[in-house]
Amino acid sequence: MFERFTAEARHLLVQAQEHAVRRGHGWIGCEHLLLAVADTQSPAGSLLREAGASPEALKEAAGAVLGSNGIDGDDKLLLATLGIDVEAVTRAAEATFGSDALQAARGTRRRRRRGRPSVRCGPGPSPQFTPRAKRCLGDP
Repeated sequence: MFERFTAEARHLLVQAQEHAVRRGHGWIGCEHLLLAVADTQSPAGSLLREAGASPEALKEAAGAVLGSNGIDGDDKLLLATLGIDVEAVTRAAEATFGSDALQAARGTRRRRRRGRPSVRCGPGPSPQFTPRAKRCLGDP
């Protein structure tokens, strides 16, 4: 799939993968692609910044919606209603067991979506593109 992209586009895909890995996601979605575009000096990145969507603002918004370490915004809200601060738990676990303790503990699992290829849901060396991200890239 990647051979048909320019070097600049391939670099963008690698950046999207790095955004996913930094957030602890085992998948690369449209959100990660948008974050990667926002970080570039490309015309698309410039348009995003002119529209007020700076890389920092997008990262903050993505963090609120997607969460990190695989816990999304809805899960964080639910846990908060129970008095559980996900960030505090993460910091405590990493202080006790090391910076990648939660990544190692989570492992990987797979799920199927109505006839679509499975999407990697846990951390791993090579996150997979979601079906929607593949469509964004022009891969049916």
